[in-house]
Amino acid sequence: RFADASFLSNQNSTRFKDIAVSTNGLSFITRLGLNVTPTSRSRLEDDTIRDDKNLSIGNFLDNVNGKRVEGRGFSLSGNTVWTQLEISKKDDRECRIRGSVSSISGTSNNFSFSIEGVKIDTSQVSNNNFQNASEQSIGRTSFFNNLAVGMIVQAKSDSAGNGCTNGHLTAHEVEFEPANGNNLNDNEIKGSVSSVSGNSFVVAGQTITVNVNTLIDDSLIEAVRGVEINNDLPFGSLPESLQTLLPVGLNVGVQVSRNNGIVAVLIEDN
Repeated sequence: RFADASFLSNQNSTRFKDIAVSTNGLSFITRLGLNVTPTSRSRLEDDTIRDDKNLSIGNFLDNVNGKRVEGRGFSLSGNTVWTQLEISKKDDRECRIRGSVSSISGTSNNFSFSIEGVKIDTSQVSNNNFQNASEQSIGRTSFFNNLAVGMIVQAKSDSAGNGCTNGHLTAHEVEFEPANGNNLNDNEIKGSVSSVSGNSFVVAGQTITVNVNTLIDDSLIEAVRGVEINNDLPFGSLPESLQTLLPVGLNVGVQVSRNNGIVAVLIEDN
């Protein structure tokens, strides 16, 4: 059985791979009709140039049109906040989108659903390409019976990108995405930050303490400062507060020690 839909929505990020077809200098639009707006919190990279890390919004958008882009973000107050956007040097034509299902229509024989305003048409998906969270084939009927609003699903087109049009994706494969399930004894916790207070924060329902020795991944520091950092740095050496480094909604992976409570050893962008 799949986990509760509200848990899935909170703990998983939105992701896409698609080709940018236009830009207005503030945002860009993909073939699927995704209107993607980078912000000062977005990590912007361009694999087509040598110095591709931590680009300015202007430099990123200047080169995005016609390029394949991979994006990662999270939902906040009904909007998608993009934490990472990367222009890829690959020339793949397929498109894919992963996110929370917002609506479902049809019957098990012929159904569609929506993610980020994109209608996912399953009419061309073969029975073997309906997959569960373990990437096992479960068939059309079982997939439909388990599908619910709020669940996290990934859909992708065929390799030629047929059906990647404005507001519509003719899927070649659809699969449930696993929740970032975290066992209470695991030494790695993944999920989105739900609250931050002083020197502690909450991920996946677990309160994690940060001390002076906790390593902060360089990408998190770079996102705040807007300049490249060569190494992870201990929290005790940073002028930034934990609230600044870990905004609510940010997806992180945290290595923890459980010897004395739950103490973060390393915090990374997830």
